[in-house]
Amino acid sequence: MKIVIKAENTSVRSKSVAQVLALVAKRFIGDGHRLVITHGDSEPPAFHLNRNNGTKAAVHGAGCPIEGRDTALEMLYGNPTIALRAAFKMAGLMAIRLSGADGNVFCVRREPTSMIAEIVAADPFWLEVISAKGGIPLLDNLALGPGEEYCWINADQVASACATAWDADALIILAEADRLQEQNGTVIRWLPTDKISDLLATCAIPPHVSSELNACCHALKHGVRRARIFPISQLDSLSSFYFSRIDCGTEVILLEPGTGVPLSSRQANSARI
Repeated sequence: MKIVIKAENTSVRSKSVAQVLALVAKRFIGDGHRLVITHGDSEPPAFHLNRNNGTKAAVHGAGCPIEGRDTALEMLYGNPTIALRAAFKMAGLMAIRLSGADGNVFCVRREPTSMIAEIVAADPFWLEVISAKGGIPLLDNLALGPGEEYCWINADQVASACATAWDADALIILAEADRLQEQNGTVIRWLPTDKISDLLATCAIPPHVSSELNACCHALKHGVRRARIFPISQLDSLSSFYFSRIDCGTEVILLEPGTGVPLSSRQANSARI
């Protein structure tokens, strides 16, 4: 099966989290699955970078000097990727660092005065090639804009776009905790996509959680079979995602209109989780 896992940069900067994620990935690969791991921050960084002028950046539109292109890129995605690559190497896995600007993985658009970009197309060629050879793409949420500037993309949008373009069987978004709860505090284990708008209207859902839900909804509506928001505190049990009951996280499901059952027959297998 093809599985896309999304993690926050703040999580994978932790050596211990990176090591557990590497061990989980090793189990998935050992079971014959193929993986893509995306990572990024929920909030955009304080600057964007012009590729042809590494001595200038912008802070929400205002000019600001920085140390240079390499320093800026390291600030954007270097440290998290380094931590992941080190952990995956120690686990005996072949992890390949990719940016959305590499190999035309993403085509984006953005407003002239904005550093925030939106994905308009995704090409899964390199994801397919690397994963087919047993490698694991580690994809960040940078892209190269039309003005040869590095742009920030919402990390949840990146994960959803990857899962959709790659025709993934599952999208798993790693979260800090079981954050989706009813008003009475009960954790929501199953959330139909048609109930998301009601949930957002009636509960105090933080913007980054809303972003995760929208990513899951988009992926399911574009062919991905399963989508789950999974607490990173239970990361060690993630490799049992398809084979045993896991009483944590929230499964987002797409129901067939008028039937109340999952639209995809393959998604129906999620009833055992």
